[in-house]
Amino acid sequence: MNSPLSVLVRSVGTIAALAAVLFCSLTAQAAVVTVYSNPYAEVATTNSQISGSNFFATGFTTSADSSLLTLKSIDLALASSGTSSMPIVQLFSGDSMPTSLIGNFTVSPFTNLTPASMNLAYGAGTVQLAPQTTYWIVASASAGDAYGWYIADSNPAAQNSSGYNFVGGATSTNGGSTYSHSNAAGASQVAVNVETVVAMNVETVPEPSTLVLAGVGLTTAVMIGGVRRKKQSRHGQAGLPHLGRA
Repeated sequence: MNSPLSVLVRSVGTIAALAAVLFCSLTAQAAVVTVYSNPYAEVATTNSQISGSNFFATGFTTSADSSLLTLKSIDLALASSGTSSMPIVQLFSGDSMPTSLIGNFTVSPFTNLTPASMNLAYGAGTVQLAPQTTYWIVASASAGDAYGWYIADSNPAAQNSSGYNFVGGATSTNGGSTYSHSNAAGASQVAVNVETVVAMNVETVPEPSTLVLAGVGLTTAVMIGGVRRKKQSRHGQAGLPHLGRA
């Protein structure tokens, strides 16, 4: 015969397991969101020629939203100037010009002679940007190499209400030693993609602890009711007269 305690333990275990299953549906999922860009559909026939000495950069300022600062990748409209091109694309910081190197984006050699939107992942996977800070995407090349970074019909702007701001473009003709402002470089096609966290079903699933407590309360109430009914049944039977044979 099962004791009340063993029934309670099994019931609590069942409720806890159910709560754990429901809690899994609350697990946050990562999503990639574009926070800053000018659409690739706007790419014009003009391009900025990048070489070992000719660098182009486009700058942006991040938002104050800490959930939109994990840089995942960028998209650039690139085309080869020869049989094969191997761009060097890097992330810098700096108030008015690229000054401090942060890291590199992963780029594979390409041979397309017409512009194509290329997704370049950040080399270390992701990098955490600082809020309200100016960053620069700088395109360069090894000596003897060259390629085109295509201009869009509009400057990049904040996407998805991210609060990112365009700060302009810059060029260097001496391999990055010094830079000067450039409207053409600023309009280069670019998209900045960040990794953010999305919670699933938050508003429809109760807290697991609430489910456990509710389960314990319900189980306890049922057991107490059962014990009372058994006691009442025994007391009722004790009060009945024994009927003998006639």
